[in-house]
Amino acid sequence: MIEVSPREALSVRLREGKSVPEAAAELDVPVATAYRWEAEDRRAREQNLPTLAEQQQAAADKLSATIGAFYQARAAMEEAIIAACQPPRVEPLTSRPLVTRQDIVDMTRNADPVGVGLTIYEIRQIVDGGTSR
Repeated sequence: MIEVSPREALSVRLREGKSVPEAAAELDVPVATAYRWEAEDRRAREQNLPTLAEQQQAAADKLSATIGAFYQARAAMEEAIIAACQPPRVEPLTSRPLVTRQDIVDMTRNADPVGVGLTIYEIRQIVDGGTSR
């Protein structure tokens, strides 16, 4: 069974020709709320704005795409961090990383719009998890 919000059910009943008070009574919604929803929907139709369902779908699609891009970028960043923390291949006698973890912390902090970045402990978890793969 498909769940429909009271607002969408009101819209359907109004299209069926029922009055706002009748539809509100059937749905157990306050009449004032039903009139407000009806006015908002009418204004949206008059201004050719997308419906609530269209707006929800567009928002969900954009969020899904952004989340996918975020995790792909995060995976690429983790690979780069792991590679940067490895010792150089030319000098096998040294165990020092190519880039220090503190430098990586500073880089992530500078790149983060909020200025937080990753902590040294998060960097260590990424490196320890990546080297054990």
